[in-house]
Amino acid sequence: MTIETDPAPPLRRNAGIFQSYGWGDAADIAKQLKGSLEEAGYEVWIDSEQLRPDDQHFWLALEGALNKCDLVVALLSPHSVRLEGEVATAHGASVCHYELMMAVRKEKGVLPIVVAECDTPLAIIRYEPLDFTHWGTSAKAYSEGVEQILLAIQNIRAGDRRYVIYVDKLAPYDFFAELRTAAGSFVGRDWLIARIEAWLGSGRRCFLIEAEPGSGKTAFVAEIVRRNQGGRVLAYHFCNSLKPDTINARMFVRFVAAMLCGTVSNYAQRLRRSEELVSALKSNDPATMLSQGVLAALQAISMEGTYYIVVDALDEAVAPARGDTAGEMSIPQLLAQAIGDFPPWLKLVATTRRDDRVVPLFQDAERCFLGEAVGAQRDDLRNYVERRFGEQELRAVVEAAEQADSDILVTIAERSGANFQFADTVLAALRTGELSIGELGRLPKELGNLYYRFADKRFPNRSDFKFARIIFSVLLTARQPLTRTELAAITGLSRDAELLPTLDALSCFLTWDSGSGDERVYRPAHKSISDWLTAPPVEFDKFKVDLAPGRDAILMHCRGWAGHHAPYALTHLIAHLVECGCTAEALSEIRQGFFIKRRAYVDPHLDHDDSRALTLALVENQDESAILELAQTDDIWQRDGVAAALQLAPPSADRLIQGVVDALLTLGG
Repeated sequence: MTIETDPAPPLRRNAGIFQSYGWGDAADIAKQLKGSLEEAGYEVWIDSEQLRPDDQHFWLALEGALNKCDLVVALLSPHSVRLEGEVATAHGASVCHYELMMAVRKEKGVLPIVVAECDTPLAIIRYEPLDFTHWGTSAKAYSEGVEQILLAIQNIRAGDRRYVIYVDKLAPYDFFAELRTAAGSFVGRDWLIARIEAWLGSGRRCFLIEAEPGSGKTAFVAEIVRRNQGGRVLAYHFCNSLKPDTINARMFVRFVAAMLCGTVSNYAQRLRRSEELVSALKSNDPATMLSQGVLAALQAISMEGTYYIVVDALDEAVAPARGDTAGEMSIPQLLAQAIGDFPPWLKLVATTRRDDRVVPLFQDAERCFLGEAVGAQRDDLRNYVERRFGEQELRAVVEAAEQADSDILVTIAERSGANFQFADTVLAALRTGELSIGELGRLPKELGNLYYRFADKRFPNRSDFKFARIIFSVLLTARQPLTRTELAAITGLSRDAELLPTLDALSCFLTWDSGSGDERVYRPAHKSISDWLTAPPVEFDKFKVDLAPGRDAILMHCRGWAGHHAPYALTHLIAHLVECGCTAEALSEIRQGFFIKRRAYVDPHLDHDDSRALTLALVENQDESAILELAQTDDIWQRDGVAAALQLAPPSADRLIQGVVDALLTLGG
């Protein structure tokens, strides 16, 4: 099967560029580069010419400018990547740092340019930065640098995301959605950070944080990655059972190796020079990959100080990912087995729910529990609620009550049981008026019971939950947050009469954010909501959601891509077909030119991920001829996707893979 690639569409030179930079140390180069880009025919937006730091609508204007731009040119310098912003910011990062995170969220092309020596923020470690630190040494150096920048911009607009690839297709995973957790609203946990600091000097190799749903463990991990104080976090990973790649032990090792390439330069150098290390990372055995492809090299590297890798939600990774075989090693098992081989300067921080399949694996770890029994956790919750009381809408509610602030604060803290998600849900209901101050003392204490109370109030009869159940079934099976337009198209609900009123009624269960376009996108506000909807206690299953109808509705929508060219369908058709076991149909779509046809609408990099997922499914089905067909193509993304899948296939497929490789070598002459 040979696929011809269409020529790239002509580029529009006057594309809009959002230029991000640090006011304190990169203003001169920002102004100079803006002029050079404009001379080349681009329209360039920089905040210093459009906004004042004390502008009341500063952040809204920034987001509006990002919505309109085609790509972001980010000038990295010590001032731009620090945490403290140039203006009073609640986002927990500098203005530039926040602009970068927002650009990634909006799926904008990003070109990081280092204009002064600094560490690349971990939040954008996935992108390959361009070195422009010598811009001021001579006119020639500046001119040559601008030429490189213009070429990079052209390549980005032609589809090259400039994702960093070290060797053998190693690239970090995009955990931007997770890194946004509690950004700007994070409060406290200084006591926990202090405990980690003290533990770093101890002999124990692992620090295990145990917490119940809603206790803020993911928010904490996101915060320490955002801060990365002292550059001690060398790699991070968020396990999510809804994202198969994040719970696959072999993919986990490759993602960690890729991040280490970006944070430990000596490891990247060793990897580039050693075929043995690269070969180890291609192994079908995750234990071999980690021990021989990562840890053996790190053992030979000397580092001053103590560093760590942080992994969130180990409990999410105890079940095998699709493509794994029964008995395959899980990420928790892998880490527990390998931690004794970590170099002396490297440790592990991990979080988990209290799970008997995880905790016993780390018996030698220093353990910390986040829950109501911890006084510091209760204090953090109180401080968080007190800070939230400063919000204008909540302030008005509190002032209107005939109770002292401290009494209201104590009541919320007492009912929440030090659970941040519980407090967030209550505060949201107070803000909207659904809940009154007088009702606080009568709230249930369990998070699931709180969800039931709010749902029962909004949908008193089972039939009232009909449209909500349809929406939840779709959102919980979708591979990304969905807009109202997408929800209407997938669910078949009338936008004005059925969909929008139901979304309003679900305001305490859903969160929305601005997507890459003008429409907001919706998703469940917290994973505990998804858990409650799909697996409630038997006696409280009034609002239980079956995911099968949602899968069917999404698949039907994706199958109709040729008629509507909806971005979601074009992006996720193959993934949903593979998920539903329709591998023959997925292969047929590719055979008929699906990848070529969608290239006018979406990023061609998707060919790689789709080909990898389909090949893994074909390996599971032992379909050698189909794999061979998929591998014979001129589409480099498709070809690389097949190769990546063969490298990640389980050991039980070794004979099949060898047959595929031998056949390809024969065909290649």
